Order: sequence, then structure tokens, then C-alpha cells
Amino acid sequence: MQLISLEANKPSFNNVYFNPNGLTLIIGKSTSTNKNNTYNGVGKSLLLQIVNFCLGSNKIPAFEQFLPGWEFTLSFKINQHRYTANRSTTKQNKIYLNDNEYGQSAFNSMMGNMLIEAPKDSPYLTFRTVLSRFYRTGRGSYISCLTTAKEQSFSSLVNNSFLLELDLDYVYQKRTTRKRYQELDKFEKSFKKDPIIKEYYTGDLDVEFEISRLTQDVKKLENDIKNYNVAENYASIEAEADSMAEKLSQIKNKLYYLQTSIKNIRHSMSLYNDMDLEKVYSLYGEITELFKDGVIKNLESVTAFHKGIHSKRSERLAKELKKLSAAHADEEKSKKSLQNTFDEKMKLLAKSRALDFFAAINSQLTQLKSKLSKLQDYKNISAHSKKEMAEALKDLSTQEVSTIEYLEAYKEQEHLVYSGFSELANRFYPEVPAGISIQNNEGNNQERFNISVKIQNDASDGINEVKIFCYDLNNLINSTVHSFQSIFHDSRMFSDIDPRQRAILLQQGHALTKASGLQYIATINEDQLLTLKDVLSEDEYDEIFEKVTLELKDDSPESKLLGVQIDMQYEKD
Repeated sequence: MQLISLEANKPSFNNVYFNPNGLTLIIGKSTSTNKNNTYNGVGKSLLLQIVNFCLGSNKIPAFEQFLPGWEFTLSFKINQHRYTANRSTTKQNKIYLNDNEYGQSAFNSMMGNMLIEAPKDSPYLTFRTVLSRFYRTGRGSYISCLTTAKEQSFSSLVNNSFLLELDLDYVYQKRTTRKRYQELDKFEKSFKKDPIIKEYYTGDLDVEFEISRLTQDVKKLENDIKNYNVAENYASIEAEADSMAEKLSQIKNKLYYLQTSIKNIRHSMSLYNDMDLEKVYSLYGEITELFKDGVIKNLESVTAFHKGIHSKRSERLAKELKKLSAAHADEEKSKKSLQNTFDEKMKLLAKSRALDFFAAINSQLTQLKSKLSKLQDYKNISAHSKKEMAEALKDLSTQEVSTIEYLEAYKEQEHLVYSGFSELANRFYPEVPAGISIQNNEGNNQERFNISVKIQNDASDGINEVKIFCYDLNNLINSTVHSFQSIFHDSRMFSDIDPRQRAILLQQGHALTKASGLQYIATINEDQLLTLKDVLSEDEYDEIFEKVTLELKDDSPESKLLGVQIDMQYEKD
């Protein structure tokens, strides 16, 4: 893709025209005497953002808010065919390619078909992800040559592998296999967090044994329920039985009282001995002859009195005994009758069960079945997962060997895009080792290759920018999997490079792209260009300065890109 021009539907806009090959410079120039003015706000970065907008970027809300009604048209060539991409700031969901309307997704898909030779079903590889490596927008794209703003590491791997002409099957195979292993491992760990499963690991219990035990418990409960006779009036029967038991207890207590009373009466009756006068005579013998007649008469009177009292007492005790015996007989009869009824109730209760108790047993059975089912599921799933994880590890091991062999063959084929970086870097630092390293990634991750781009001492100021330039230019010139014919860098690319390296960059960018019929487009600040006079001859400087196609100034709004003064924040990175 070769850029031709960028225009707008507003007459104030300063149209941009790109040189057909070699270097194109757009300068930000400070001409105002007002110290508050600066060429950093004249529209250099905005220019690249608008080009990106015309080429299917995501919606830019700031454009809709601050530039309502604006339309931008980017003209470009692909394989000698001319195209125009027109996009409105108000209706950003539509892009017109040669006056044909497309949605953003359809437009990008069509551009991808024309510009990149991507394998079918290549996730993370699109026209937009590849474009971002040729047209670097946003400060986040100038941190590393391998990544763009807010890019995921796997996306970076896919796109760099693609441009380096590596076989993407190796990239996707490891991701798929490792992802499968990680998902199985995650599932296994999450399953173990279940309260039922967890106790067999925190308590060091045997799952197999527990499954066997639970199976037996379930069978026993199922058999009990099968033979269970439910009495719906179990509660009332149980209440009646409880009442009878209490009455029986009362009767037994009463019988005990009666039995004790009868026993006491009989004992009392047995204690009295009939002491008549003849026994007195027998006891005292001849001595009685010494008694006076009055004494004998008194003994007879006492004996008679005693017999009278005993007779009355015996009669009273006999009556009481008879009464108590009758009461005892009645209580025994009541006890026997109540005991028979109570025994019948208890037999009924023994044969049947309460409905709520039956429900409780069913609930217990349900819980046991749930626990058993979960353990059985875990056992089966765990066995399957472990098998799948073992197969995944086996596949990963096989892929390791295959990748090592593939990389050896790849490096022997001497791909220009693999070796070209070091040749470009040597133009800047002839005595410094530089190159692209591609190694098999053996780590426990989803990334197949470790790709690194190195210029010795590349932590120094400016070398990182040189590395970005060399990497992008190498992809433009030497990679054969795309049809891009230009790279576009923002002025921030030159901020930390010393004048000598900046001069080499612009000279090499111009010479190499011109020789290949390609474009190197850059925005640059005036001071970054003026410092080249100290390191270049007048002719060399003039040759570079001749490639300036537009000067954006800070002296008035008309001299800026939009031709009007609009302050907006359109970058999110």
C-alpha cells in the first residue's frame, strides 16, 4: 500500500501529499514570537491518527465531538490499483472504499485480503494488527519494536512471527495444547474447592472408599424406605400411647400404695395375742393363790376390757382390709385392661412410622445420593482430566522437539527478513553486534517462540528508536507476506536520537525505500531537522529538506493541519 494524499471536505484543511517513493517529511515549524506557542500542537501526530482513522481504526469519540461534519479522504495504491477511503467523523461506523459503503469490520476484512497473506483461521492476525507495525500511532507504540500500544503478548508473538515468515501452526499448536492443559488443571482445582470434595483432600480421606461406603448406605436406606409402613395418624397414636403410659404409671403407683396398706393391716392384725385369764394363771402359777380376791377380780375386768377393745379393732381392720382388697382388685382390673390397650398401640407404632420421620429419612437419602453422585462425577471427571492432561503434556513434549528441529531448518534457509535487521543496524553501529533472536520457548506458558531484537547497549538513549526504525524498515523491505509499501513514523521517533544517528536514519530511510520503490513517511519537529546541519554537508541536508511536502506552523490556526484552532485529546494510550 502506497499513500498518495490525505484530504478533507473542509477548505481550511491543509491537504497532505506523499512522495511516491523514498522519504516524505511533514515538519512542525515554530515561527511565532509568542513563547506560549509550540509546534508540538500543529497537527503532526493528528495527521497519522487521521490516516489511521481512514484505514479502519476503532471509533474516535473526540473526532465526533470536536470535528462534527468533517470527512477525510485517504488516497492510496495497492498493486498499482488506486483506492480512496472516505470516512466521516459523524457516521464513523461507515467507511467508503471507492464510493462503496462498508462497515468497519467488512472494510478491514477487505483490506486484509488485499494486503496480507494470512493463513486461514489465524486468530490475532488481522489487517489492523499488521498495519500497526507499519503505521505506529500513539506513544505506546514507540516503547518496543515488537509491540504496539496496549497489545497482548500473544498477539505480538503472532504478528511478529507472521512478518518473520515463521510457521504459525507452531504458534497456535502450543497455545491450544497449553490452554487445554491449563483449563483442565483449573477445572480440577475448582472442583476440589467444592465443600464435599474438599473434605477428602483436607481430611486425607479415600474417595474410592467413601464411594463404596456411601453406596452401601444408600442401598440400606432405599431398602428401609421400601419396607416402611407410614401411619398418617402416627402422631395421634403416639400421643394416646403416651397418655396411656402415664395412666398406667399412676395405676401402678396406686396399686403399690394399696398393697402396702393391706400388708400393714395384716401385720397389725397378726401382732395382737389374746391374753385371757387362764394364761395369767398359767404364767404366774401358784403365786396367784397369794393374790387377794380384789386383785383377781381386777384382772378379770382388765382382761374382759382388753378383749373388747381387740374385738372392735379387729373388726375395724377387717373392714379396712376388705375395702382395700376390693379397691386393689378394681385397680388390677383397670391396669390389665389399660395395659392390653397400650400394648396394642405400641404394636401398631412398632409396625409403622411417622410421616415426618419418613420425610426426614427421604431427605437423608437425597443428601447421600447427591454426595455420592458428586464423588462419582469427580472420580470420573478427574480420571478423564488426568488422562487428558497427560496427553497434553505428551503433545507439548512432542511439539518441543518438532519446534527445535523447525527453527534449525528455518535459520538454515537464510530468510532475508531474519538476517536483514542486523545489516540495517550495522549502518548505524558498525562495530556493535545486532540481530533478531528466535528461540523455542520451553516455559509453562502459551507462547511458542521467544523473539527478541537486540542491538548491544540498546538501553542507551536513542538506540531503542533506531531499533524500531530498523525493525520496521526490515519488515517493509524484506518480509514477503504483505503488500505494504510504506511505513509512517511520528516525530516522537526522533526525540531521543542524537543528530548523527538521526541523519543516518533519514538518509537510509530515503535511500533504501527509494531503491525499492517504497515510502518512508515521517513527521518531524523543526529543531530535530535543523540539528542535522551540524553533521551533514549542505548538499546532504538539502537532499533531505527537499523531501518536505508540508510545513505545519504555530503562527496561526490557518497554518495548522486542520486550518482551525481545535483542542482535543484523541489518544488513549
